[in-house]
Amino acid sequence: MKIKTLLKSALLIPISTMAMAGETDRIITKHDVASAQTNWCRSVINISQTYEENGHEAAEELAREVIREAYAYDNGMVLFKPTLTTNPDTFRLTSEGALSYFVGGNEDFPLDTGFALNNWTQCRVNNAAVLMVGICTYYG
Repeated sequence: MKIKTLLKSALLIPISTMAMAGETDRIITKHDVASAQTNWCRSVINISQTYEENGHEAAEELAREVIREAYAYDNGMVLFKPTLTTNPDTFRLTSEGALSYFVGGNEDFPLDTGFALNNWTQCRVNNAAVLMVGICTYYG
């Protein structure tokens, strides 16, 4: 059983995230951040279990959905910096790059082995800080 603290860092979330999701009348709270992190942990465990029970294709399909919902690449560029990456692929600016980090199998990212496929059974977030800066309005 693998048990690790998966996130141990500061987290910066743009206030415009809620506005882009259609909730223009409220600002992201600490509870929203904690909820998003809990959901992310559940997703990693679910992808891992799906891989163990149903194989790579099923895990990849689930990972695509998780990435679509959690990272919102459809709304524009995302500066996703996975914890276990190195140059030249440190940042994943596209959903395909993020998918490769989660489940591997993309020749454009040959060092990715599939972070979420590692038989995760538990996940917890240990924030050093959560910094929410400014109020942005999304017009679109």
